[in-house]
Amino acid sequence: MDYPELVDEFPVGHFPHSTNEMKTLMQANDEFIQSAIITNLIQTVYIIYPYWTFNTSYAYTSSLGITTINNTKQICMCLNINTTVNNTDNDVDNLDDEEEDHCKTRNQVNPLNDFILSSNQCPKTWLYHYIELNSLTASNILRYSNYWSLNKLLNLNLINHSKSMTFDHQGNQPNPPHHHHHHHHRHDEYLPLILDIDEDFFGVHLVTHNLLKSGLNINFIHTMNSIISLIFCPIHYINEIHIDQIYRWLLEYIYINKHLRNNYKSIIDHNQLMMILKKINKTLQITDIFCYNYTLYLMKLNELFINTTITYHQIDVLKYVGVCFTNSLITYQYIPEIHLCLGHNLPNQSLVDEFLPISNDLLKLAIHFTQILLTIPYQPNIITIARSSRDGYTPRWLQYDIELMILNILKKVFHLTEKNIIYTNHLAGDKYYGWYHRFT
Repeated sequence: MDYPELVDEFPVGHFPHSTNEMKTLMQANDEFIQSAIITNLIQTVYIIYPYWTFNTSYAYTSSLGITTINNTKQICMCLNINTTVNNTDNDVDNLDDEEEDHCKTRNQVNPLNDFILSSNQCPKTWLYHYIELNSLTASNILRYSNYWSLNKLLNLNLINHSKSMTFDHQGNQPNPPHHHHHHHHRHDEYLPLILDIDEDFFGVHLVTHNLLKSGLNINFIHTMNSIISLIFCPIHYINEIHIDQIYRWLLEYIYINKHLRNNYKSIIDHNQLMMILKKINKTLQITDIFCYNYTLYLMKLNELFINTTITYHQIDVLKYVGVCFTNSLITYQYIPEIHLCLGHNLPNQSLVDEFLPISNDLLKLAIHFTQILLTIPYQPNIITIARSSRDGYTPRWLQYDIELMILNILKKVFHLTEKNIIYTNHLAGDKYYGWYHRFT
């Protein structure tokens, strides 16, 4: 998990009391988990990986605190906090058995690495349970584990939660929940559950491989990516589809001028751009989308293609990849930035393995997914689904089918209907069909 930054209005140690405080938790997907722990929103985290990633399960009690590095306050984490509970499970490696705490925080020089701390440098302010499982064995552990089963931890958390609550007007505390497996109904006395589903559970594709397989080299891709970010500077929310349409038109225009008109020096003028803008959206202005000195970088883009041997197939692949925002627009304090839609998952720089599923893999993962859902004793308060399109993980040609499968399983297990599904604003590509099918 990544560390959130202690920005202004971050609700340290208490529930968010305002919209602004809630927004500070949305710094990034992984960082939300730690933010929610610090604000006392969650006490237990289960991370379930697909079988194709790794096959070991870990469980430990951890803590978060606030430390100071180079006069900057930042979140720190300690693993392996000793507990009085003895874990006798054979299917989970209990890291609590180790004697020493392993404490760390964000490395200010290299954020991808941790900065190691001694245990006295990181106060153990917020305790939480953290369990990593593999989809092959997850449902059995969630159901039957001596200590790490979902029901047992829910009961433990509920007891701890109830102790800290005030008595009601009759002098009684809330009763712990009565667990009835597979009867997924909401009960007010239950602890809230959040179910977060990433569609890349079902597969991962490195988008850059499409460009490399077409014959484009990595230097060309990086150069083009840099130029693109200096051409498009949306000053407020602009639908990515509009920017992507302009990008596709630019590629066509440059290619035609190079190969059919032999006009290597041709550059798009203001009137041509206004014409294409009005075709896309009559309200758009040049300043809504383009950077201040965009004409300079249009010339650089033109020069890049003139100095590169490029085929129409490669142009087609570049168009399919498209350009998009680098992050979701609801990311806290995100300044909109347009890049080639390659995501964060580049060859030789990826923290995630590529896995292109065939039909048997999808079936196996769907079975695991269903078995995991059936261990949840009651309907979650909220279920979120992440397409993982902008970060470049989910295989884009499978994304719609994967999402349809997830939704159908959720409807069946939790007795949901289409009315329960809310598509957030600013989804990449088509609202229902995703990025790959944005122009079909």
